[in-house]
Amino acid sequence: MTVTVSVIIPTYNRAVFLNQAIESVLNQTYKDFELIIVDDGSTDDTKKIVGNFEDPRIEYIYQQNQKLPSARNTGAKSASGKYLAFLDDDDLFSSEKLKIQTDLLELDNSIGLIAGGWQLIDIDENLIQEYIPSIEDDIDLSNVLNKGLAPIHAIMLSRDWFETVNGFDISLKACEDLDLWYRLCLAGCKMKKHLNVICKNRLHKKQMTLDIASHYCELHKVYEKIFANPGLPLDILNRKQELFGRLKVIEAGRWYAVDHFQEAQSCLNNAILINPAFKNNGYDDLFLILIDIQKTIYCKNEPKFINKVLTHLSSEVILDEDQTKSILAKSAKASFFHAYKMKNYYQILTYWVNAIMVDPLFILNRGGWSILFRSLKSILY
Repeated sequence: MTVTVSVIIPTYNRAVFLNQAIESVLNQTYKDFELIIVDDGSTDDTKKIVGNFEDPRIEYIYQQNQKLPSARNTGAKSASGKYLAFLDDDDLFSSEKLKIQTDLLELDNSIGLIAGGWQLIDIDENLIQEYIPSIEDDIDLSNVLNKGLAPIHAIMLSRDWFETVNGFDISLKACEDLDLWYRLCLAGCKMKKHLNVICKNRLHKKQMTLDIASHYCELHKVYEKIFANPGLPLDILNRKQELFGRLKVIEAGRWYAVDHFQEAQSCLNNAILINPAFKNNGYDDLFLILIDIQKTIYCKNEPKFINKVLTHLSSEVILDEDQTKSILAKSAKASFFHAYKMKNYYQILTYWVNAIMVDPLFILNRGGWSILFRSLKSILY
């Protein structure tokens, strides 16, 4: 059977979520697809769950446990579609996902990968946060290394390009998607963002991305692999200290978020050792990274996150009173503006008052007043 899109779901002992993932694919408004489910050695009711669906578009493949990258590759090898769409067994596609992304790829054959927006949900499908690309634009290696790309289920890509770079690296235990994106960039694959929200990413305790130590160990391996590539552009190569230092600051932020202060302090010290520029510019860049982390789900956009960081700084970071006040002001204002962006209108007033308390001049900010009134209007009407 030849189809336009091959959807691949790798799964391992997640029968409790798999049914919903499969249904989200079968309920697509776009119908020209096949669904390949790769069971990576499950010992639960996975096979039974798949067998409950009597749909000729479903192919079930069982293999001994070889981990996620291998399972995805197995699915891709069985695919007949022009395009590949990957879905993890605990996540969901919106009903228009395949139509929107297939139409965009068919509209411009020069594009090899398209990335959209997504929602972060809890195990009961309650919305936690929504991520929408800020602009429809091309994606390059610098973008990928600076801000990442998107969860894999927010992406659709050409099977030809996937095969050109030999798929996922099965030696990686995590972050294999970032590794794939960078290799596609270097190979010349044109990538583009679009503004539609087309999937839901479920956050729960058993996800590997919540295991900070193992996640950043694998992420560091990917970065080492990137910078060992002889084909890396010189402008990226010259940013090695900056990017590795930034990675350590982000890891520190994740440790701060869970109150593991010793690990966080160690990461900050390493970040400054890797990139002394953090110290040379008065730690402005370092705290801008941490304030960005404050906006994420791990810190819940709470200004108290930065208070926690300032209370438990590493020995390498020494701030005077003015620097501390400036950091607190930036943190408070960032929470205020981010709450509006995320449409958390009920938090706006609290964050606005907090911003004024740490920076009284913020009361003169016309943009702040505009956001406050629009948020109140949204609540009342």
